[in-house]
Amino acid sequence: MPSLASRLAALAYRFTGALAPEAVAEALARRFVTPRRRRALHPTLPTGDLGRLPRARGSVIDGATDLAVWEWGEGPAVLLVHGWEDDHHALASFVPALLDRGFRVVAFDLPAHGASSGRLATVPHFAEAIERVRNAKGPFVGAIGHSMGALSLAFAHATRLDLGRLVLIATPHDAASVARHVARRIGFGGEFTLRFLGAISRLAGFPIGGVNFDNLGRRATAEALFLHGTGDRVTPMADALVNAKAWPGASLRLADGAGHRGILTDAAAIAAAIAHIAEAPELDCRVALLGAA
Repeated sequence: MPSLASRLAALAYRFTGALAPEAVAEALARRFVTPRRRRALHPTLPTGDLGRLPRARGSVIDGATDLAVWEWGEGPAVLLVHGWEDDHHALASFVPALLDRGFRVVAFDLPAHGASSGRLATVPHFAEAIERVRNAKGPFVGAIGHSMGALSLAFAHATRLDLGRLVLIATPHDAASVARHVARRIGFGGEFTLRFLGAISRLAGFPIGGVNFDNLGRRATAEALFLHGTGDRVTPMADALVNAKAWPGASLRLADGAGHRGILTDAAAIAAAIAHIAEAPELDCRVALLGAA
């Protein structure tokens, strides 16, 4: 049930939106792409080398951000990308398993998250940050992303980058549906929602309607494994089915009972992800339930 504060905020948005819809759409869009900085509780990471990538010059989207980047081990490099309002600790459980398989691991805090600077965060912001990390720390033989980080990996690959084999975990189908859900919860109708989506697109520097797997799959060439928990209450399982269908040659594995973040510590999911990165033959099955007999 929404809190009293959230109900009052929604009422204020509806009232002022009727008087000044463009200004309110812009304000709501800016709030929508401004994450809260919080440090969630995650497994402890092994000590790694911390570096910083300085602010990018000449960047339209991400010019005000420097990125905090961590590295562990030696060997072929694998990139880890966390999700919305999280940080590089989110995929901590993958690090020891990757190191045991002889990989070098690179993780970073996305713009406006964790120890990285920046205030606004959209999929194109994230994709540009992924490109900067790839240019500084790559090439990568694979990349593992969670939630909005996974959608950003798919976007970065489809629009510009070779990131090796991809593992996309609990991945939303598109960005616009999340924004439409926010508008509906506040009580805005179709005309305002279009203004809202347009304002987000201006802040992102890319049409938000184009950030979806129907579009990204047409340009996808990487081998992709989609992982999704059957207990995920944040990203619907239907998204995983549609995403895998849209991505040529993709495999889909379901972690029985795992939730949106719980899948990040699920042993079977971690093993499947690393097997995919390592091109292990046991992933020939197109769709499988992890842990099933």
